[in-house]
Amino acid sequence: MADLGNLSKSSLIIDALLGTGLKGDPRGFHAEVIEAINNANVPVLSVDTPSGLDNDRGVPGKPCIRAAVTLTMGFPKIGSYFFPGRTNVGTLYIKDLGYPQHIVEKYGAGVFLPEPDDLKKMLPLRKPMGSKFDHGASFILAGSQGMTGSAALASVSALRTGCGMVHLATPKSAMPALGAKLTEVVLHAIDETPGGAAAFSASDAILDLMKNVNAACIGPGISHSEETTKLVRLLVAKCPAPMVLDADGINAFKGKIELLKSHKAPLAITPHAGEWARLFGAMPSTPVEIIEELKKKAKEFFRDNPLQGESDNHRRSFRKSVFVALRQFRHGNSRLRRCAERYYHIACCAGMYGDRRGDSGRIYPCKGRRRRSG
Repeated sequence: MADLGNLSKSSLIIDALLGTGLKGDPRGFHAEVIEAINNANVPVLSVDTPSGLDNDRGVPGKPCIRAAVTLTMGFPKIGSYFFPGRTNVGTLYIKDLGYPQHIVEKYGAGVFLPEPDDLKKMLPLRKPMGSKFDHGASFILAGSQGMTGSAALASVSALRTGCGMVHLATPKSAMPALGAKLTEVVLHAIDETPGGAAAFSASDAILDLMKNVNAACIGPGISHSEETTKLVRLLVAKCPAPMVLDADGINAFKGKIELLKSHKAPLAITPHAGEWARLFGAMPSTPVEIIEELKKKAKEFFRDNPLQGESDNHRRSFRKSVFVALRQFRHGNSRLRRCAERYYHIACCAGMYGDRRGDSGRIYPCKGRRRRSG
């Protein structure tokens, strides 16, 4: 114990004091050492996990190592990705231990950590001699009077991912602002309500635009207008293209959640905690429970809507698959590849909810092949 006062003279402290089996707060000698390390003001590299962190719940013990870098073994732990424990992890690196593939497939949690390179691999190759007509068309219903920012962001994002042509339908009163912001997007002025939101009378014009697109997005900045929410529910039921339902598009199903099952084409929803609560009630409080609830709802609203070109065998192999993608945290070596690609009819994207607490589980990388969830 006398040597603990000299820790500040070190250039680096390697923390391998406590592991994943910790229950409760560190006590006695272990607690004193952790406190001394934290007070030394020296960079800490934690092996597998910061000592004192509850890796199942994402909650730091009292005390808990505040690492600059954590090198975790095999697979990252769920607790490393949820606040408040996430702040104790520092930069996270994952060391592959070479687990047999059949073991990973048998016990995998169906939770994946996408990296930018993984997402790039999902994108189709561009044709060097191709025109805009060869690289896909998307439709976006977004914006309302005074709410044009999200419509512009969604449209530009579609272009930046490589979409050949983006069609944005927006109320007439939003056209001047969006016309000034967007020079490459095809703008369509649609009927609007007295408050400047998309009117139900625009449904025929919108459905006509949807006939020749490869993907659709509905919701950013469209408002909570009763007429607009009625329009959204109709479009979800009739749109023939794979769709992302976002923001106010999700809110359109508040109190009418069963209507969400009527979607005609593959559907992805992107709720934050508040939007989730409006549809399904409050999120569970622990990380593992959150993930299981996401998977449960995805299966509940799953529809067997094959996309053009999918084989029967391919479709059957994924009929029971649900993937939950957690937001990436700095570094990692996981491989999402194509497992969250277009084949999943409802995708619930879980952000990291502050002060969430959990029970158990590890996060398994995909390593280049699609995995069935447990």
